Amino acid sequence: DYTKNIVDFVYEKLLETGKLSGKVIAASEKTEYWKDALRRYKMRGNYTYSDIAKKMRKIGSSLQEATIRSWLVEDSHIVGPKNVKTMEYIAQITQDIKLLNDTDGYFEACRIVRSERKKILKLIGKAINNKLSGHIPQEGSVLEVVYNNVDNLSETLELENVIELSESVNVSINLVNKPITEAEVLM
Repeated sequence: DYTKNIVDFVYEKLLETGKLSGKVIAASEKTEYWKDALRRYKMRGNYTYSDIAKKMRKIGSSLQEATIRSWLVEDSHIVGPKNVKTMEYIAQITQDIKLLNDTDGYFEACRIVRSERKKILKLIGKAINNKLSGHIPQEGSVLEVVYNNVDNLSETLELENVIELSESVNVSINLVNKPITEAEVLM
């Protein structure tokens, strides 16, 4: 969850400081707009998430109430639908003129922002490695913004001991290649 929040934080910082291109800035505005249009539609009609999902299913969508909710909750990290047909359904039910006239553009904006967010995730990994190895990024760079905000994403641990087992043991995948506590060993 912190990683998602830091991606949002870094993305906002990059927007505020003008480190993203005009194309990405315009795409960001569009990704906010489609959600706002759907929220306005929900509020105007006093619809529930279930009502919206039903309306979308009537015109061909297979989306469920949970998906609509995940898009519209305040702290949603969802950028946009992953297929253009879903954006078309949103445009159809909201009857929003901008969405109806440029469905492909709004869908493409979501793809652009999603791509930028993936780049930030890669930068987070690079920034963690740089921080752990003592490399300081160039001042004013995009990496510096990420670097200055990664302290809560990593932890340096020291291997205390290695114990060879007398026989092979199957362990849960979530225990492989990660530090475990004594309590986890005893389980």
